[in-house]
Amino acid sequence: MASQPAARNSRRFWITALVLAALFAIAFAKIPVFSVLAWVTLVVAGIFLVSGLFLTLWRRLLWRVGRRLAFSYFLIGVLPIPLLAALLGVGGYLFSGFFLAHLFRESVTGLYAELTSAAVVAVDAFAQDGTRPTAPKGDVELIYYRDGQRLGDHEIAPEDWPVWLEEETRYAINSETRSVLPALIQTPADRITVAAAVAQNGLGVLALHRDDLTDDLRRRSRIWVELIRPGDRDNRVATLQVFDSEWTLMPLQRTETATNLEDFYSRDGEPPRWFVVGLEAAGPLYSFASGEEVTPEVSATVFAPFSTVTDNLFSRSSEVDTIAWIAFVIPAFLLFDIYLVALILASYLAFGLSRAVNHLSQATDHVRQSDFSHRIKVRRMDQVGDLQRDFNEMTAHLETLVHNAAEQEILAKELEIARDLQKGLLPKEIDAGDALDVACYFEPSTVIGGDYYDLLRIPEERQRLAIIHADVSGHGLPAGLRMAMIKSALDILVRERKDIEEILQALDATVRSSGDRRNFVTASICLLDLDLGTLEVTNAGHPPTYLIRGGEVTEITLPGSPLGTLGRDYAHRSVRLEREDVLVWLSDGLIEATNDDDLAFGYDGILEALADGPTNDATVVRDRVIEAVRRHCAGRPADDDRTMVVLRYLGPTSAGESRPIPIA
Repeated sequence: MASQPAARNSRRFWITALVLAALFAIAFAKIPVFSVLAWVTLVVAGIFLVSGLFLTLWRRLLWRVGRRLAFSYFLIGVLPIPLLAALLGVGGYLFSGFFLAHLFRESVTGLYAELTSAAVVAVDAFAQDGTRPTAPKGDVELIYYRDGQRLGDHEIAPEDWPVWLEEETRYAINSETRSVLPALIQTPADRITVAAAVAQNGLGVLALHRDDLTDDLRRRSRIWVELIRPGDRDNRVATLQVFDSEWTLMPLQRTETATNLEDFYSRDGEPPRWFVVGLEAAGPLYSFASGEEVTPEVSATVFAPFSTVTDNLFSRSSEVDTIAWIAFVIPAFLLFDIYLVALILASYLAFGLSRAVNHLSQATDHVRQSDFSHRIKVRRMDQVGDLQRDFNEMTAHLETLVHNAAEQEILAKELEIARDLQKGLLPKEIDAGDALDVACYFEPSTVIGGDYYDLLRIPEERQRLAIIHADVSGHGLPAGLRMAMIKSALDILVRERKDIEEILQALDATVRSSGDRRNFVTASICLLDLDLGTLEVTNAGHPPTYLIRGGEVTEITLPGSPLGTLGRDYAHRSVRLEREDVLVWLSDGLIEATNDDDLAFGYDGILEALADGPTNDATVVRDRVIEAVRRHCAGRPADDDRTMVVLRYLGPTSAGESRPIPIA
């Protein structure tokens, strides 16, 4: 039997392999339509195969509850931590870049404010007394104009007054915020600088930053600054084109500036290895003379080590710095403690629950192997512990039930053997030649019945036959034992050719010897002379004997005392039989059989059943009565033992006839 599934699996494997080989052959044959269909089928089959393997591995990996709990906790409690840390790192990096861009803006606006202030002071002095003061700082150069013309030579400043720059300066002075970036100017030498232009009464002053703008911004902000024009963007910043929009992404560190960065940041010690990179839009680039837009956008890329960011973020005051660190460290410490407690608790729960489930699984295996004595050691005081205790109680009940079931099975087998033995005590045939036609019925209400019938030949008197029909009070094994005792006593008494009165008195003494006054036996003992056809009936409290002659039914009712009771009065009667006469003996289980309305079949029912039909066959008479009782009961089980003996007298035996006849 075990080889059949293996054979089926082998056939499936080879069929699948042949189908795949055929599909590969069709796919590589380059047949216009079939090759495409073959490739599509192979791709779909591959997807299903990979999905099936994944699901199989997934189920095997997570079959144990402990692995499921561990994997669930890894997804919920462990994996989000590095992801959150990575997200915080990316967010911190972006914030640092924005902060560096803010420092760049502060440096540019600060420089522009200095230029504007210098230009305002110079134009006031120039308008009052015609003096032309010099710039307060060396990196600022003042250029004077009268009536729109430059005074003196200059290689950078335009000859005509830059009206457009005056408007930009006026807008910056009148603006309510200092975050407005100044206009970037491209000099004739292709350098980028900033300038402020202020005019008064036909006089004008142009304050120009004459040094390298990026160097000055680096000095002011203490961060590395680079101004990048679109022509330099290929290797400096990343752009993303989405339909008609171009997005400028934060750049990575430029390798060509690594040497300058190290020189810039190594003045105070060891050069840093990790840098934060930021990007800021500095605005368009304008022509100095005409104010025309040369470049639509100039990007400012800023670089700084993490130490520069932290130094600028945190206060230089120790008190304020301490408060900031305390405000940061305390929640971080609490979060770490909570996570540590959650980790310990989750590990304890996962380990404990997995161990408890494993114990339950092992105990279930013991139960599956019919070992109901296995118990789980319960140490938990939670719902899982209650489940384990309930399992132990269940297995204890199962062990008891199985033990009782085994005992019941043994008892049932023993009772079945006793029932077979009891049936063996009933006669199967009688040595009566062709004088009789006999049919019997025996239906105990339990496994073993208390009713008894027998047909015994009296020794040395072949023409005489003893017919016994008895009903022991009670049901089950005790009644069956008493029935066997009555059977043994009758065999001995009949073989000794005792008189019927003596037989009944001996049986009465036997019943009384049990010591239980509640036990009694009703019996009918008849002696039939097969040659003469005479029937002597003796009754000890038993139901009447029925005689059917010519279609008429006669009750032979003889009042008498049951065996084992107070009285010892037994009634006698002699009947002369004719050919085809039918005699019927039955127990009260047939007469008192009730239906669902508790209505008994009764004596009238017996009479009607006996009279309603032919009597030329003992079996037909027996079956007619039994069927009538069953119809009346409508399937209701028997409350008492049901026994019946039907005897049809056929006349004297033939000369020399001594063959046994079966009892139906």
